[in-house]
Amino acid sequence: MRIITIILCISVSISAKSQLNSISNASFIIMRQISQKSNSTQVIDSALNFGKKLIGHRYKYGGSSLSGFDCSGFISYIFRKYGCTFPHSSRAYSQIGETISKDSIKTLRKGDILLFKGLNSKSTRIGHVSIVVEANESQILMLHSCCDKGVAIENYTTSEYYPKRLIAIRRITAL
Repeated sequence: MRIITIILCISVSISAKSQLNSISNASFIIMRQISQKSNSTQVIDSALNFGKKLIGHRYKYGGSSLSGFDCSGFISYIFRKYGCTFPHSSRAYSQIGETISKDSIKTLRKGDILLFKGLNSKSTRIGHVSIVVEANESQILMLHSCCDKGVAIENYTTSEYYPKRLIAIRRITAL
């Protein structure tokens, strides 16, 4: 009887310890996810603030430095400062993060990536990329480097050019 009681106590003790470890591991995973989300938000905020300081820099095809930026080179440049590697190809941005439906344009958030047709409006290929700096009910402000203005912030909502060219939206989920 005594042996059974000891085995039962050890079994309960091991089971309780195992459950405690599971709870502890689950808490750690949740805290890590919260930390990653918070870190992603901080990196996006920092990169966008840095990018705003570059407004007025000239456009340069293939550029990804202070001597001039193309659209994807600009976004990759502002995130590189914070240890993030982004592609230097507007088409490659269609593979990062998660897809946001174009019908959900009103749910955009700071840091979302907007992918557009390039200069050829008949094309179905991605040729331009920008990043959302502010989105609310009345406006969607996007930061990008474009041929005619260089690095600039434009209001997507009031633009006659960009809404017709929107191909896809991507949300950066982790950095």
